Amino acid sequence: MNSTLIVLVIAFACAAMRSGAEDAKIPNDLWKLTAKSDTIAIGELHYNAVKGTDEYVSLEFDLTKELKSPAPIKGKIEIRFYDRKDTHADIIRHFKQLSGKPCLVFAVQVDDPVVEGLYLAGSFAESILASTPEVEAAIVQELKQQTKIVREFEPEKGAPHFREVGRLLASITDSDSQQEAFSGMEALGEEAVPAIVAQMNDFRALPTSRMTLKNSPGHWEAVRHYGPDKVVDALAAILNQLTHESYRAIYNGGSDRERRACINAWRVHVHHIKNGAEQGGGGQAATRSESK
Repeated sequence: MNSTLIVLVIAFACAAMRSGAEDAKIPNDLWKLTAKSDTIAIGELHYNAVKGTDEYVSLEFDLTKELKSPAPIKGKIEIRFYDRKDTHADIIRHFKQLSGKPCLVFAVQVDDPVVEGLYLAGSFAESILASTPEVEAAIVQELKQQTKIVREFEPEKGAPHFREVGRLLASITDSDSQQEAFSGMEALGEEAVPAIVAQMNDFRALPTSRMTLKNSPGHWEAVRHYGPDKVVDALAAILNQLTHESYRAIYNGGSDRERRACINAWRVHVHHIKNGAEQGGGGQAATRSESK
């Protein structure tokens, strides 16, 4: 995994800004943002002079309460985001409204030593919210629900294309049939997502770190390339391709902690989709990574 990957994975942080007064409302797709996040915390955000120069900048955040984190955190933390010129004015407006006030922040932990750190888990406006007891209670409840979903998860062997996915996975560690297996799963379409997620906990090493997936007609590039190290990395890329959702960008490799977080988030995704959580919209299209 490299810095280019991180830029593209987190570039959506600030992609869609809300204007006007910032009301402390419970996000419609709170479950999705919660699943995307490694760290959810309450604290005080301090305004500093970010300049909109199309580069990563750091936010200072004085932590007062941790709701979710892969490891205990306390005190002052830094969270990075990509400050784009075209959304800079909206960023500053949102920033000034929340600066010095209790805020909720949703962040992804990147483990690659080259770019290690916390990054906003979504757009600037949805990843940093005014903190209220109502919003905090909703997050705590969602965290309990997601913990229960993951703990009680059972592979759905009756899911559409379960056997086809299993057959393709059986050949995925053969260098001669690896790409054919990738393409075969991609061709199954979005209906196969539950079957792929059911068999996603696969940490076998791939024979080659090369993967090609087809883009939809009219896309600016015909194909996209990835460099997955393990089977789970490749399955995450295929799921992203089929759903346009991303729960940790491990498509070019990652830490095993990131892989486990990705698997758990996709299990939450399948649960919510099956129970109608996607009705009425919400969520954002995932950004795409490049090969290593």
